[in-house]
Amino acid sequence: MKNIRSYIDKKFGVLDRRWKSLPLRQQRKLTLYFFLSYFAITLFTLVMVWKETSKVSRKMEIEHITNPVLKRKQIETGKQD
Repeated sequence: MKNIRSYIDKKFGVLDRRWKSLPLRQQRKLTLYFFLSYFAITLFTLVMVWKETSKVSRKMEIEHITNPVLKRKQIETGKQD
């Protein structure tokens, strides 16, 4: 566990040094790109949830629960209910 922790710390140190070595203008540009990507993914997710929830009908269908294992065995043996 100690080796994993030291490995992760070492890798984060390398990434931190690389980030700090970038010019400030490029850091801001990359931060903006990351934020816009995150915003686009969030917006896409919200639109998909809104789209799925708007399709809901007011009718509720109630069906019996079937065991998928038994159903597959019936298909394999050729038996039907």
